[in-house]
Amino acid sequence: MSVHPPPLRRVARSVLSLGAGLLAWPVAVAGPPETSYRFLESLEMASPINKGSLSRFNRVGNVEPGIYSVDVVVNGSFSHRRALRFDLVEGMGAVPCFKAEDAVLLDLRQDLVAQLGQRDCARIDELAPGAQAVFDLSRLRLDVSLPQAQRNHVARGYIDPALYDAGDSMGFLNYSISQYYAHTAQGSSSSVYGFTNSGINLGLWRLRQQGSLGYDSRSGLRWNPVRTYARRALPGWTSELTVGQSYTSGKLLSGLAYQGLELSSDERMLPDSQRGYAPVIRGSARSNAQVIVSQKGRDIYRTTVAAGSFVIDDLYPTSYNGDLDVTVIEADGTRSRFSVPYSALPESMRPGSTRYSVTLGRTRDTDSSLPFVDALVQRGLSNSMTGSLGLRVAPAYQSAVLGTTLAGTLGSLGLSLNYSHADTGGSARGGWMVGLSYSRAFDVTGTQFSLASYRYSTSGYRELADVISERQVQRSRWSSLASSTSYQQHSRIDFSLSQQLGSLGSLYLSGLTQTFHHDRSRITQLQFGYSTLWRNGVSLNLAFQRQQVSSVARRPDELDGRLPAVAQTGSSLMLSLSIPLGRAGGERPIASASVVRAADQDLYQTQVSGMLAGERHLSYSVGASHAPGGQQDSINGNLGARLPKANLNLNLTHGRQYWQVAGNVRGALAVHAGGITLGPYLGDTFALIEAKGAEGARLFNGQGAVIDSHGYALLPSLSPYHRNVVELAASGKSHKTELLESQRTVIPYAGATLKLSFRTRTGHALLIRLQRDGASPLPMGADVLDAQGSVIGMVGQGSQAYLRTDQVQGELLVRWGDGQQERCAARYDLHGQDLAQELIRLEAACAAAPRRAEFLPAEAAQPHAPGASQ
Repeated sequence: MSVHPPPLRRVARSVLSLGAGLLAWPVAVAGPPETSYRFLESLEMASPINKGSLSRFNRVGNVEPGIYSVDVVVNGSFSHRRALRFDLVEGMGAVPCFKAEDAVLLDLRQDLVAQLGQRDCARIDELAPGAQAVFDLSRLRLDVSLPQAQRNHVARGYIDPALYDAGDSMGFLNYSISQYYAHTAQGSSSSVYGFTNSGINLGLWRLRQQGSLGYDSRSGLRWNPVRTYARRALPGWTSELTVGQSYTSGKLLSGLAYQGLELSSDERMLPDSQRGYAPVIRGSARSNAQVIVSQKGRDIYRTTVAAGSFVIDDLYPTSYNGDLDVTVIEADGTRSRFSVPYSALPESMRPGSTRYSVTLGRTRDTDSSLPFVDALVQRGLSNSMTGSLGLRVAPAYQSAVLGTTLAGTLGSLGLSLNYSHADTGGSARGGWMVGLSYSRAFDVTGTQFSLASYRYSTSGYRELADVISERQVQRSRWSSLASSTSYQQHSRIDFSLSQQLGSLGSLYLSGLTQTFHHDRSRITQLQFGYSTLWRNGVSLNLAFQRQQVSSVARRPDELDGRLPAVAQTGSSLMLSLSIPLGRAGGERPIASASVVRAADQDLYQTQVSGMLAGERHLSYSVGASHAPGGQQDSINGNLGARLPKANLNLNLTHGRQYWQVAGNVRGALAVHAGGITLGPYLGDTFALIEAKGAEGARLFNGQGAVIDSHGYALLPSLSPYHRNVVELAASGKSHKTELLESQRTVIPYAGATLKLSFRTRTGHALLIRLQRDGASPLPMGADVLDAQGSVIGMVGQGSQAYLRTDQVQGELLVRWGDGQQERCAARYDLHGQDLAQELIRLEAACAAAPRRAEFLPAEAAQPHAPGASQ
């Protein structure tokens, strides 16, 4: 049974601790800090009854024996949530007892777990010498300290797949609906557009469907299904299976829309320290030493190692470039240093790691459907090398790719070699494509250079999508390939360069040029920009863009016929300035102005935007634009609202001889066993929160979501395969409802829909002064039970008991010992009281308790049942 002491019990303990300073003298005693004081109950002169109820607090953090559901934190990092049994040990109080399965979750070495033998469970210090466990009852948190030598070696951030939560069966629908209306001198037009993303979860399987629905006055109503697929995780393979309509990754081989199935590795299941690229660091130490790894002057890793060789293979990925500086500090204080090159491309992988995908299906969104098979594998071969291999096979088409990335002190270099062979409908063609990429950071100057790619293709090289289109052209004798950016591409160069200028800002330069065989066309683009931010929040941005497109018009009846090239050139220069208004630190509106100079038209714009103070649920903007000649002059306004159940947006624009208005509503609904719940737009992984009676309570990081009148709310997003802390704020709820728990930690599968229930207690808050026969006070710390035997409060200073109940009248039992003489019963009646008060104060007599089995159930009489949920 999972036991959670209610908050009112903790409130009473706080009162008890304060009053104990007046009624009992804390006397220092020798021993460790946790037993550095005790309460002298004999100083309670006015109470002739058993004093045992107070002495149990002579130990800091004392808890009663029982079963508690606790958050287990190992060496400062959250590990898991587990129901643990706390047993009473002489001289130590109630301590957690760990079973074999509990020890495994702590990653204890197998030989230590085997020590349990036939025993049911054992203390942590019995399992692992030198280990400690400290329980924080107020937070239901157990901090376990384990020597590293006692644990299995696992990567930082490792999460046992057994802790993944598949969630609950649930259906949901995301929607985004837009309404547009425009009126001009020529007439008016209107349209409605809606996008839906819906799904149903059944265990680990998740079915998804995406589509759009549109209506306008000319075309009428039309439905466009985008894709439908089912997906599930395969944690044993660190992979994911997709069945239905989806898209290939586009890595190594060109991306394709397909209908079929795909099995691919899912790096999200790996620990954070194993995702992305980071080199393995190898070194040696002469003694027990501390190792510090830094990058660009900042420490990113610290650990201690034993004498001898060591390996660090769990670095978190940082920036793609910047060598790692390793410092080894020996036991005598001497230091040694060495560097490890850290320069990577997006395709770089850690040594020994593997990534793969296999796809079987038919192409879609092409002129005709064609079956195909894709197979890709990438592996980190060393710190400096990653190897890649890919294969694509379709009827009368084969393509293969071999690639590698090389990293060193001079930067990162990527090489790839693609070969394709295809029957295009009239003849067989074969060709090659060579790819080159380079990246380098210059730490001294703050320069980041990236030759994103250089590709050269022979005239016979074909992508599968272009082969399908080319075959269609051969059959129908019409050309649709001119718009393809990959068909008969000759070469393409992409580059980018960024330069940090310190407090002066930053510069960037990027561009591309692309040519095609047979002089079909040439595309050249160049972008340059500068930005800076001053201390007062004022920012300045300058951007220049130039593009030139040279194309050759083709005769519709001659694939090889050409007409003279036609060149189109355009350039623009934009300067923008943003200035915060009002005092710093508040919800300041922002005023911005921009000037755009273009060859065909200049444009001047100004705008004021901001958010209203408070929860930032309302945003606004008002602006105007002007162009020479006045034909494009206009004013516009925008208002947005983030509501608990949806996001709303309204936009209005008025210009010369026209005006238009547009609105958008965006949100979601979930269908579950408790009904239908509305909320913000949902991510693929989300949670349904249940907190009965807590209407109005807000979710942290819930994008404005609050508990509705039915006790539910939608938390829009969770991070898959990560520990997510879900927290419920008490603000906004009724004072008649108390949250018995406000925080949960979950680790969901990707795409999981979780239902998380938070325990609450609804009723009237009572503070009752209890009077015994002879006016003798009740002992502090005595338990208060309701008629069902649940502990609902504790006696504090001055015989006052705090509790919460939904009953207008009832009977209470006060218990401070195991004997019949160590308990009394009291009755309360709220008739005639102002029930709207946040705290109702009463007085009641506490007389000798009757012997009634139903009043004190066996389980309630046991000390291990503090505060069962109502």
